[in-house]
Amino acid sequence: MTSPRPLRLWRTARTDAPMANGCADGQERCPPLPPELAAMLAARRRELGWSYREAGRRTGVAFGYIHDLEHRRRGPSVVVARELAIGYGLSVREADWLESASVIGHGRDWRPVLPWPFGPLPPLPPPA
Repeated sequence: MTSPRPLRLWRTARTDAPMANGCADGQERCPPLPPELAAMLAARRRELGWSYREAGRRTGVAFGYIHDLEHRRRGPSVVVARELAIGYGLSVREADWLESASVIGHGRDWRPVLPWPFGPLPPLPPPA
């Protein structure tokens, strides 16, 4: 018996949103990551001992895009946020933080979009 074929992701350009410089809402530039989040991504990549090129190979995200994210030149799409969270092995909270900073409709749309693999966040403990 053969094993099932893995799900392939196909890139398709968005046709329902005007794009200027990769931003779906027509803004000149999409908002960059908050400084703390960009620093967290850079620190995690360094912890793993990865160069930009190695991070790109392991996550499927272009190394120039990763550089731009860490240097706050652009914001991630939802798909890129998910790929980085999975590839970098981020905690649930870090992954949710990264997804909250993503720009919906930014960049390329992927079909099918994988479900967010981390599930809902656990409730915060009550304040002491």
